[in-house]
Amino acid sequence: MLATSGPTEGSAPAGGIDVKPGSLFVSLDCVGGATLTLKLPPVTELAIPCAADKVTSTFNEVVLKNARVISLRVEAPAEVTWAFKVQQ
Repeated sequence: MLATSGPTEGSAPAGGIDVKPGSLFVSLDCVGGATLTLKLPPVTELAIPCAADKVTSTFNEVVLKNARVISLRVEAPAEVTWAFKVQQ
């Protein structure tokens, strides 16, 4: 496992992660009735809608061609609670 964060409410940085070429797997759980954005610059941004009354679980794969450092950040309204795990 490369990183975990949460449960957290609202926006928060999650720090930098050294990743290798290949598949990067991001699982995220959220609840709160709004959309959060998981930013993985400079690679991608993922907009994830979170249900108001139950936990929304997502699993995403990002394929990287080169090794790099990714600075993760979650942007979410204060009413959204989230947690994520990054694996490679």
